[in-house]
Amino acid sequence: MKDIAKPLVEKDRKLKTNIKKKLRGVREIERKIDDSPSDSFEAEVASDYVSAIRSVLLEDGKPPFELPGIRVFERTKAIKDSIEKCLDKKGDSLLESCSE
Repeated sequence: MKDIAKPLVEKDRKLKTNIKKKLRGVREIERKIDDSPSDSFEAEVASDYVSAIRSVLLEDGKPPFELPGIRVFERTKAIKDSIEKCLDKKGDSLLESCSE
């Protein structure tokens, strides 16, 4: 089974590597959060998103049945969608739009 899935597992590994490369800027965001007032709600929300991204980047699987690249892609997409939803809420306070 491993030999049959080898090309798929290799593509999945490359997918995960590419996603991790694109998310390298997370450390810079963490520094900015650390420099901002700690009681800021925006800093708290940003910190939660950064923690979620860090958690996702540690995802692992058991190829060929659990592909970590696909799992990382799906979870980072969910985080991206959540951030976009939070930013798209016009007229609502940040607290209301990001606490869903």
